[in-house]
Amino acid sequence: MTSPLRNAALATLAAATTLAAQDAPKPTADFVRDVLPILESRCFECHRAPYEDERGRRRNPKGGLRLDTRELLLLGGDGGPVVVAGRPGDSALYTRTVLPADDPDIMPEKGDPLTPAQADVLKRWIAAGAPFGDWTGATTEPAPPVPATSGRATLYARLAADLAPPAAATLRTALGAHGRAEPLVDAGSLLRVSYPAHQESVDTAALRALGPLAAHVAELDLRRTPLTDLAGLPRLPRLVRLDLGSTRVDDAALRALRELPELRSLSLCGTPVTDRGLATLAELPALEHLYLWQSAATAAGVATLRARRPALHIVLAPELPADAPPQRQPERPRRR
Repeated sequence: MTSPLRNAALATLAAATTLAAQDAPKPTADFVRDVLPILESRCFECHRAPYEDERGRRRNPKGGLRLDTRELLLLGGDGGPVVVAGRPGDSALYTRTVLPADDPDIMPEKGDPLTPAQADVLKRWIAAGAPFGDWTGATTEPAPPVPATSGRATLYARLAADLAPPAAATLRTALGAHGRAEPLVDAGSLLRVSYPAHQESVDTAALRALGPLAAHVAELDLRRTPLTDLAGLPRLPRLVRLDLGSTRVDDAALRALRELPELRSLSLCGTPVTDRGLATLAELPALEHLYLWQSAATAAGVATLRARRPALHIVLAPELPADAPPQRQPERPRRR
């Protein structure tokens, strides 16, 4: 028989072995083997290169964040870097995956949360310095031109007719240190202009600087910039899409949009624009799509605008598929 003293010793040894195993450092997560499969299955759907959906609408990476390429993953999105090498607690790529399941900031935004094991992989990889090995990911070249089958491609082809691409010096002058231009047609004569990760740098002077590039800008992304008006916006004769979401642009500022004869799509989500501003928008002859979610516009104001412009597609709330379940209202606003 085994003595009680020996039993106690064996139990102590087993406990010590268990604690030692728990305290032993876990191996560094390999990016290609461990991290990349998580990003591919749970993140790339929303955070990849811009593309055209089946309805010909351009889909840009959410929050300006691309995770499908090493360079842009490290650059981060609209809110800045999401990975701080060696500091998982300061890296949103990890911290937003371990929020409570009902937190509106949790990522991934769709589907189930990451498992504890998946979140731990991200944590260990970042803690080890976020090494990528030889992985570089998708190309960081601009998104391919709009497919020729889409209606917008026809529009862009018309707008680009006989328009030569801008000179490199013009691009450098107009975009400064923080602007980015992506070609929308093969020749590169029509451009999408944005300021990824540097929205705070966009002011009236930055808008005025676009003047030499005015003939070439077909899409302009000014989301989350500190703009309160559009006083510096040059006349952009070929501008088709304008995103002013989450800015402080107000009703009075919208008068500048009368100088945009080709404007088809306008986002004013999260702005202080009210029903008074909608009256100005009714005067934009080419406008086809208007996004007003979380603006100060009301259902009554939208109804009045629809009566004046029945063909105008207006979104006052998030659009869901017809068979989607009712959307749960967040308990608190999403942090910016």
